[in-house]
Amino acid sequence: MQHFFKLAVSVILITVTCSEIRAAGPLRKTAIGVTRSGRPIVGWANEDYFDLDFQGQRILVVGGVYDASSAVQVKQLSQNIQSTDNRSVAFIPDLYPDSDQGRVINEADLSNFYKSTNNPEFQYLVGWAAYHFTDCVVLLRLSDDESVVANNAFVKRFGRSILTTDIQVSAEPLQYCNAIAQASAKYGIGLDVMQLSNKLGTSRLQMWIDSISAATTKSSARLDFQKRSSDIGSVVDQLLVAYGRSMKNISYIPALAIMAQYQQRQLGNEKSLTNAALKKLLAPHVRGPLPKNGSAVAGHLALFTAMNATTLDREFQRDCQQRILDVANLFFSEQSQYRGHAMMPFHNEMSDAVFMGGPILAIADSITREDDGPKYAKATISHLQACALMNQLDNGLYQHSPLDPTAWGRGNGFAALGASICLSLLSPEIEGYEQVQRNFIRQINELVKHQDATGSWHQVVDHPESYPEFTSTCMIASAILLGIKTGVLQRDDYRHVIVQAQQATLRRIAPNGFINAVCTGTGKQKNLRAYLDREAIQGRNDRAGAMALLFLTLLQQ
Repeated sequence: MQHFFKLAVSVILITVTCSEIRAAGPLRKTAIGVTRSGRPIVGWANEDYFDLDFQGQRILVVGGVYDASSAVQVKQLSQNIQSTDNRSVAFIPDLYPDSDQGRVINEADLSNFYKSTNNPEFQYLVGWAAYHFTDCVVLLRLSDDESVVANNAFVKRFGRSILTTDIQVSAEPLQYCNAIAQASAKYGIGLDVMQLSNKLGTSRLQMWIDSISAATTKSSARLDFQKRSSDIGSVVDQLLVAYGRSMKNISYIPALAIMAQYQQRQLGNEKSLTNAALKKLLAPHVRGPLPKNGSAVAGHLALFTAMNATTLDREFQRDCQQRILDVANLFFSEQSQYRGHAMMPFHNEMSDAVFMGGPILAIADSITREDDGPKYAKATISHLQACALMNQLDNGLYQHSPLDPTAWGRGNGFAALGASICLSLLSPEIEGYEQVQRNFIRQINELVKHQDATGSWHQVVDHPESYPEFTSTCMIASAILLGIKTGVLQRDDYRHVIVQAQQATLRRIAPNGFINAVCTGTGKQKNLRAYLDREAIQGRNDRAGAMALLFLTLLQQ
């Protein structure tokens, strides 16, 4: 029986250095965030800014925080200051394009990213600066006198005098300098921040940039980055300790982590669950009431591991197989219909349904194919075709539901991962396989167009001003890897994509399991704004840990 986890990806996929994806050149336009009116917050940056192997200072210069005139000054500065070997400078000319004046920071702005109705611009600035491990954020303010106000981290690094100007320490917790530093801590990253008041023009400002560029001491952000490992094995070991060790209620989140735990055991990783521990986790879920939601249906993927664990007793394996068949049979007893195609029940109006319902049917086919023919294979194809007819857009992306055409990031991750698992298990000879394959390839090729310079996919796939979302990045990359294994995708066409996704994933996992920007659980939303405003969770997160463990395990196989 085929096993969709057995992925023989060439080592070349994971040994390409970041230098291969680095390209020096002029400033490129980049999306920072989006205002409440829907206007993009625009930035400009050199390619080096996105390359974590770059050893120089990353400096972000921001205008429009205090006044509209500073936005003009930052724009002029961006045309005069060049990136060098010891620095890469990014510019946000106008952080508040909807207003002539900046905003006052309040306590609500420091949490629940990116839900602020008052000051989303502040949240996007912090998120972007932290995500790129910015060494120094410089806020420009027009003033009759030159002065510098900075947070404690900046003062500690440079001292109280630089260019003969005394630095004032930002004392107010909600002053912009301190507020940025405080909010960035939610990403597990410290930021050095200074506010430069000046009326002397760009030449003086350039002297300040030159002085910061010459710093030999490491910034808070750089020190935080250095704590993070680029070694897949060590990060996997961190995740194995934190995720996939319990499943009180059966659902897809612990199931994916448990599947990865099992595969790590097959790879010889002693930090992973033993097969005995695996059985202990799964045994409570092989009997009892059948699931009443899509997440629980997909949670039975965990039982698939036991079917392949040769050290487990055959009786338990048969129990797991029968349970999978019982769940798959919901297709025949409680099915829904869309345009003449039958579907698994639950989640069936969302792109999530591709993953929540498809793979369990494909696994059932792999169990029964020799004895019962293509019964479950036909069911799988029918389900996937219905999902595509309902939610796949003309460009190949998936809308989350018929309520609104927004291409939610994790919604596309569900569709891509679910289809890739099904394609890896089904016989290519089954009627309808080619159509499912074409739909999958069309989605993947459109998704690739929207991967950003860091290797991430965003909360809303085709809106780069939305935040880079962790789980969608892991799920989409995992789907591509499985597509390569199945032969549906050509390895050489996607090597660069996987290398970038690997970098994006590793950079966002701290040693304590802290993970950046994970979209909270999300049902059907009514408009684009609602998806843009979904909270980005920072910290330990079971959903994110499971997706990361899945992707990195696939990379190791």
